[in-house]
Amino acid sequence: MQAFVAEHALSAGYVLASQADRIILPRTGAVGSIGVVALHTDMSAALDQKGIAVTLIHAGIHKIDANPY
Repeated sequence: MQAFVAEHALSAGYVLASQADRIILPRTGAVGSIGVVALHTDMSAALDQKGIAVTLIHAGIHKIDANPY
């Protein structure tokens, strides 16, 4: 299987293209840059102190897996 990249396949675009056996792109094209950065700040004590309750509304069983609340 081959993937053709017209200009850029960055982030999610490269994830999709990387599943092919061969990636074809123009000389000036670009691929790559798969990466995720996550930040966790525990603000639960501050929220409790202010009387703030957090309710997460989501679809999908894993949608909030990385959410601290």
